[in-house]
Amino acid sequence: MELITALLIGSLCVLLFFLLSGKKGKTPPGPYGLPLVGYIPFMSSKPYVDLKELGKKYGGVFSLQLGSQYCIILDDYQSTKDAFAQDAFMGRPPENLFDLKKATLETGAFNGLPWKEQRRFSLQMLKDLGFGKSHLEDMIKTSLQQHLKNYDRNDRRANKRIK
Repeated sequence: MELITALLIGSLCVLLFFLLSGKKGKTPPGPYGLPLVGYIPFMSSKPYVDLKELGKKYGGVFSLQLGSQYCIILDDYQSTKDAFAQDAFMGRPPENLFDLKKATLETGAFNGLPWKEQRRFSLQMLKDLGFGKSHLEDMIKTSLQQHLKNYDRNDRRANKRIK
């Protein structure tokens, strides 16, 4: 009898721990998941459909526990645009899958102001070179047509020499 009581009290404590530690602070609304696995068992084989349905129920910004990861989902265009306009969403998430050396992290190559400056510089250089402009496509077509004409001309010369 004492063993059953100890197991019940222990499982109740573990369940309360997972329920209370799930959402911390002020977080967006969202469904509660199961301990350890979160909301994954309730997802179908098409998670984008499930997330769209949750977006209709909880709004454009909602939270979700997927396994051990706590996620905040941005479901509509306006909330995504507003979020990525802030510097907090700049760079990469803190849980990096790659083994980064201390020197790499200190230089700010993946996050922070140096990364932002490098990105701005790269985009400006690409724009200066014509990236994202329609006249670049026209220049490529013209160049390709000239190369094809030269190829045809050289091919005809080669055929005349063979005959």
